[in-house]
Amino acid sequence: MRGFILALTFIAACSALSRDAQWEEFKLKYKKGYRSLEQDSERKAIFSSNLDNIEAHNVKFEAGKSGYKQGVNKYSDLSFEEFENTVLMTEVTEATIKDAKKEYHTKTQTTPRYHPDSHDWKYVMGAVRNQQSCGSCWAFGAVGAVEGVWAMAGNGKVDLSEQMLVDCAQGDCNGGWADDGLDTIIAKGGDATESDYPYTATNGYTCKSFTPAVSISGYNFINVHYEGTDTLADSVYNNGPHVVYVYVNDNWRHYTYGIFDDPYCSTTSYNHAVINVGYDKTEGYWTIRNSWASTWGESGHIRMNLGTNVCNIERYAWVPLV
Repeated sequence: MRGFILALTFIAACSALSRDAQWEEFKLKYKKGYRSLEQDSERKAIFSSNLDNIEAHNVKFEAGKSGYKQGVNKYSDLSFEEFENTVLMTEVTEATIKDAKKEYHTKTQTTPRYHPDSHDWKYVMGAVRNQQSCGSCWAFGAVGAVEGVWAMAGNGKVDLSEQMLVDCAQGDCNGGWADDGLDTIIAKGGDATESDYPYTATNGYTCKSFTPAVSISGYNFINVHYEGTDTLADSVYNNGPHVVYVYVNDNWRHYTYGIFDDPYCSTTSYNHAVINVGYDKTEGYWTIRNSWASTWGESGHIRMNLGTNVCNIERYAWVPLV
């Protein structure tokens, strides 16, 4: 019995040492620094709790009971509530969207044209961006979609300004509307380059003057809930990257690899905007570009299950028109 107790004590000590090493590795990799030993201890406790959840999920992944793997990333020292308040938009429900956004540049429902079983527009996009500690994903979604269709039209790749929308549109670091971002680009005669109107990751209080570098003539809206995923796939193939809304939960936050599917993720709310850059109907996923830098997920992307509206990803989509 004494030997059994000693063995358990040894295992616990090894586990603690492993956690200590993982914590130090995390701080080094993501350049984390804390004001005091007390704050370091608080962050370490949150990190350990997140790591417990990650490891528990990955047991399911290794057993073939989940299609995606989780991992530690730069947000792993935050509670989910802190993460929501730091990175995500204020949560919006379907009812709020319908009440607030009654007019769209709508696309007439049509029978989907021919489109291949898979396609990917990642190659027309520039480097994955980092919105930092600001819920400006709606601006990154709108701007990223414009960059994609602009390059597809033969104009070459260009890095455009998200800060222009944070300053000039109705949204800010607490959230906004992707289509309002597109409306603002149209109203302003286009968008500036990132170098001319740099990103500050802070709320803008003054809309600065700028010289537009690109312009769009309008945009199409797809109500995927009514028009179907084939219509969205068709439009992605023929028209380019679409800005879409999604609900991010704690599992989504720690995604690192595979095809994401979570039956418990909300299908009636949104708190994040991303870009649909492709699909694979054979493997059954959408390719989604995020704005949390290339260190997150699959080089800044996540593959999400196609056909189940996981995390409300198959609801609304907008594509700019050049």
